[in-house]
Amino acid sequence: GTVKVGMSYLGNTAASVSAKTGNDTLSSTDSATEEAIKRGADALNAAGGVAGCDVEPVIFNFSVLATDYNQVSQQECVEFTQDNKVVAVYAAGYETSLAADCFAKAKIPSFYTPGVSLFQPSCDASKRDSFYAVASVFTCRYGSFIEMWDDAGLFPDDAKVGILEFASFDGSKQNEAMVDEQWAPKLEKLGIPMETFVMTRPPTSAGYGEVGTQMNAAILKFKAAGVNVVLFTPPGATMVTTFLPAALAQDYFPSYGLTSSDGPLGVLLAPDGIKKGVTISWHIADLPLTAQQALPLNPAIQQCAPWSIQSSGTTVGVLPGATNYCDFFNILAAGFKGAK
Repeated sequence: GTVKVGMSYLGNTAASVSAKTGNDTLSSTDSATEEAIKRGADALNAAGGVAGCDVEPVIFNFSVLATDYNQVSQQECVEFTQDNKVVAVYAAGYETSLAADCFAKAKIPSFYTPGVSLFQPSCDASKRDSFYAVASVFTCRYGSFIEMWDDAGLFPDDAKVGILEFASFDGSKQNEAMVDEQWAPKLEKLGIPMETFVMTRPPTSAGYGEVGTQMNAAILKFKAAGVNVVLFTPPGATMVTTFLPAALAQDYFPSYGLTSSDGPLGVLLAPDGIKKGVTISWHIADLPLTAQQALPLNPAIQQCAPWSIQSSGTTVGVLPGATNYCDFFNILAAGFKGAK
């Protein structure tokens, strides 16, 4: 038999379209993305499929050029729950809470990419069991990082923590809640005082000069307060890559709590800026530990990671997010193992 899975991606075609419209309506980059998704399904099917069934991807192009993301989310909801009865969804566009609520109501397990989707549904306690992250960690999962950093020896006896808090841009206030409800109480229990600097996201890319200004202000505040350990909320990469060089320029050398999503690039940009840092692996599926342990090592599926995009006969690079598609298909194979 065959099972359908919903696959959305953030495209640059003028209007959001589903696979049934045909690739002739898509931009060359979007066509390449859809081809890569199909290759992933082919690789999974060649490796035995899901519970003995072939996987048929239902592809939805979520246009970044759309003027109303709620409207597009509604279109995606209809495509995946009514026009096609999919068994799982990988939502890699700018899905809003409308799509998340739709999939939860339909009892369809959904996978998102934190920092991309506008709504981070896994942190909604009423729906948490229905949503997962692919090759990332949802904001609410950061709560356990304090214990991990502590076990790894990040905090000295005289630790004073500075938290660079990235104000949530989707209105959910999830970073704020994560700091107030999880990090702050855990640091207090450890007897570690803390300072917080809230960084706001510029309204447009033209305002990214503000980032450097805010970073310098945070460094001045942390230095004055005697902060010797700095932590970052998601999305950490934006802050780490600007904070570390700025701190180095001001001869400020705290220890850093990082993730593998932001740490390597920060070190690359300011290799002399870190005297001590502890990095937590980010690139794992956001699943229960038992499911992680059951995740199959499937070479046929893993081969999708290095796929290259072909444009006019020229290789233009590795498909963005290709490893996320790989992870999704691997998760699908593990999660539905033994299903009928």
